[in-house]
Amino acid sequence: MNDAPLKIEVKDGSTPDVKIVVFDGPVTLNNIFHIKDHLKQAQAPVMILDLTKVNYMDSAGIGVLVNAHVSTENHGAKMGLVGVGARPKAVMEVTRVINVFHIYDSIADAEKALTAK
Repeated sequence: MNDAPLKIEVKDGSTPDVKIVVFDGPVTLNNIFHIKDHLKQAQAPVMILDLTKVNYMDSAGIGVLVNAHVSTENHGAKMGLVGVGARPKAVMEVTRVINVFHIYDSIADAEKALTAK
């Protein structure tokens, strides 16, 4: 299960300032370079990571998300997570980074919160 391939799709949000990165599969050490490439491609004032289809995440996957969050903030942009399931959430809690992220119930909620002036 955690060695399954990871599919990533970058989509436009409801405005040109928003990019949505949809993950489908495990977020692990095996695919962090693949993730980094897609996150670079998705750079925008607002980036939303849709983790709805992520059933497994290891500490390296958490590291990539933390690095993306820090990089986004350093560039004056915003990043939010959507669809954080039980297992990824547990890893975020164990590694004590859960409060680093802005987590939303839906893409619409994330867009509304992150694009508010």
